[in-house]
Amino acid sequence: MSPTSTSTSAPSDVLVIGGGIIGLVTAWRSAQRGFTTALVDPEPGGGAAQVAAGMLAAVTELHYGEQTLL
Repeated sequence: MSPTSTSTSAPSDVLVIGGGIIGLVTAWRSAQRGFTTALVDPEPGGGAAQVAAGMLAAVTELHYGEQTLL
C-alpha cells in the first residue's frame, strides 16, 4: 500500500491506528510478514511527533541497577 493510498475496498488483516514511529514500524513489519495492513492516522504529524519528534529514549525507561539493559 502506498503512503497516500485511501482505498478501503479490500479488507485488511491488520489495522494500525496512529502514524507515529511505533504505528509506522508496526504497519511496516506487519506488511513484511505478509499481512494486508492498513494504517489510519486521524491527525498526521500530531501526537508525540509534535512533542518529542517521535524520539524513543531508553534512558527514560532505565531503573537503578539495570545499567546492563541500557
